[in-house]
Amino acid sequence: MTDETLTTMARYNRWANARVFARCLELTLDAQLSQTVVETLGHSLMVEEAYLAVMRGDEVPRLRAVYDGQELAWQAERAATIADGYDAMLAGADDAFLQGEFTLPWFTAPMTRREGVLQALLHANHHRSQVFSILGERGHAVPDLDYLVMAQGPP
Repeated sequence: MTDETLTTMARYNRWANARVFARCLELTLDAQLSQTVVETLGHSLMVEEAYLAVMRGDEVPRLRAVYDGQELAWQAERAATIADGYDAMLAGADDAFLQGEFTLPWFTAPMTRREGVLQALLHANHHRSQVFSILGERGHAVPDLDYLVMAQGPP
């Protein structure tokens, strides 16, 4: 049996990432702001991707070289691919799998896969908020990322 909460969080993460990238791609940003957005969202995606790899039992990928120099459109596509990976992993995840532990090279304490999914997805929320805060401060309208907006679907 899958974990409905984690599956819902992964669905929300996909939806929220799509909204952030769609809005950022609509805007004409100055070079400094564009770099900040690309770096922040790229960092967030690298964390999502690294956690996914380790939780699936793969080696930690060397993602910095993959992400360096990539544009927002590439990142948006990568976000969808990463979301597919979380969906696939969670679709077959039972409680024993989610309670299984793993250790990341940058943390000394092991965590469960359940905790890993929570960390990766909540971390993404943190960085989406940073991007939208910066855009809002610069006078750009940003869409609502509240869960209820997603849950209600299109108007």
